Amino acid sequence: MKSDIRKARNSTHAQRLTYTYKIPAALRHARARSLEAWARSALVLKFRVREAINEAWEAKCLPLS
Repeated sequence: MKSDIRKARNSTHAQRLTYTYKIPAALRHARARSLEAWARSALVLKFRVREAINEAWEAKCLPLS
């Protein structure tokens, strides 16, 4: 029990939730990987949208108002 708490304290929030619910290690790692992939794709999407807006702004495609 103490080792679970120590692990939870040293891990990210998402992993802390999985330790709380005693999810098996293989599933826990898969979930952490999928969360990382989701975060990466969200970041990439954010930068792509920002880039598209900047390009449109430079081309004066966006109305100023």
